[in-house]
Order: sequence, then structure tokens, then C-alpha cells
Amino acid sequence: MKVFKDNGYQIYTVGGVVRDLVMGKKPPTDGNDWDFTTNATPEKSLKLFPTNSFYHNTYGTVTVTGEIVCCLR
Repeated sequence: MKVFKDNGYQIYTVGGVVRDLVMGKKPPTDGNDWDFTTNATPEKSLKLFPTNSFYHNTYGTVTVTGEIVCCLR
């Protein structure tokens, strides 16, 4: 998240982690089920993480070191 913010983008936690927090559950600490959304385009997200990200779908999602980052629509 820091890399996105340091480069002027917004980024938010979404998905299962938010659900767990709202329900009072402890979120996973192993990195599983953490999803994010950002106003950075997939192309800009890839430039922020050139060696550990990939994008090959029509949904606007980028995977960065095992975590999914979706673009705001």
C-alpha cells in the first residue's frame, strides 16, 4: 500500500479482510485473502512493481507478489 500512496495513488483494502474486521474477526496474517483497489491503472500498477507483478485478464486486476489489486471503475 505504501508504494501506491508514495506515488500519489489512492489504495483501499477490500473484500474478505474488510468483512472479517466488520464481523470482529481477526484478519489473516499470512497474506491470504487480502485484496485492494486503487485508482492506478493496471499499466501504472505494473510499472510500480516491474519484477513481481502480472496482468493478463479483462477484469482490470493486477497481481502483485501474490496479492490482487483491482482498478477503480
